[in-house]
Parts: sequence; structure tokens; C-alpha cells
Amino acid sequence: MGPELPEGEPQPQQPAAPVLDEASVQRRVFVVRMAAWGTVLLLAVIAFNLRAGASADTDQGANGPQVNGRTSQGQAIWSIADREQVREIQMSWQFKCEGGGRLEPFGGTFRDSTDHFDYDGAKFKVAIEDEMPQGKDGWTAHLKAEVGGEVHADGQAVGTSAAVMWFTRTGQRGAVCRSGPVRWSTP
Repeated sequence: MGPELPEGEPQPQQPAAPVLDEASVQRRVFVVRMAAWGTVLLLAVIAFNLRAGASADTDQGANGPQVNGRTSQGQAIWSIADREQVREIQMSWQFKCEGGGRLEPFGGTFRDSTDHFDYDGAKFKVAIEDEMPQGKDGWTAHLKAEVGGEVHADGQAVGTSAAVMWFTRTGQRGAVCRSGPVRWSTP
């Protein structure tokens, strides 16, 4: 217990609803991060195996070249474009949470075959909403993200993105964390 306040002094107020404590957030972020890295590693192995057996025509035609770049937050990004249209893009965001906390960088992969990109010539836009399984602490993480950009004739791409992550548990809403607007390029 802390020191007692004199009579008549305002008493400190307790928060109305529980929020994620730092340890819970860190555990949740660790689990989500490991799942994301596992997915990235699996995709890298698959991409390597596909490219190892592809001819130069197939690699530059149907699959398109993979180009790498960075976001304005310093995170890695890569994309695969086919004849001036992005077919797949992978990127990560850094999140600032309400109340001043931060989450570790978290990534997502967008595929035209499953996420259905909207195209307007060389411009594209895609949005996803996802829910991560409930953790041991009972919190469920939710992610909503949007990526848009334009592909140049050489396969290089530029654009912007934004993402928000929030946590829920049995009707309670926990931390809300946002990336803010993020610029990206694959020069």
C-alpha cells in the first residue's frame, strides 16, 4: 500500500475497464511475431523452390520479378509484379498504441489470388481484416490494413499503407494501436 491521503483529499480513481498489462502485450506480440516469421520463412522457401525450377521466360513473365524495398518506418517490403500489376506484396508496420505503448513490428502478406486487389491500370489497392487466435491471457488480436500503390513498367512499385491493431476479451476492448500513414517503395 502507499501513503494514506489526508481526509478531504481526492482519492485516486481506478480504471473503469481492465487494459492489457505490459507483460500480456509482450507475450501476445511474441506469439503473433513468431507466427508471422514462420509464415515469411515458409513463403521464402516456397518462392526459392519455385524460382529454382523456373526458366528465365517464366520468371520474368507469368511470375514476374521479386523486388525489395523499405517503408518510411524502415521496415522491409517486397513485391512480385506481373506486367505492371502487383500480384503479391509483403510488408510490416510499427504500431503506436493509445496511452503511449508500442507493439513490435508486425507484418502481413497480400496476394491477389486470395485478397482480390482492385486494379485501375497500373494502380492497385487491397484491404484485409484478420483475427489472430485467442492467447493464453484471453485476449484476441485483430488487424485491419490497407495497401495501395502504383507499379512502373520496370516492375518497381511505390505507394502508401496504414494498419490498425486492437485487442478484445469477452466483451472488453483493450489496447488500440495504429501504424499511421506509411509510405513504401521498391526501388
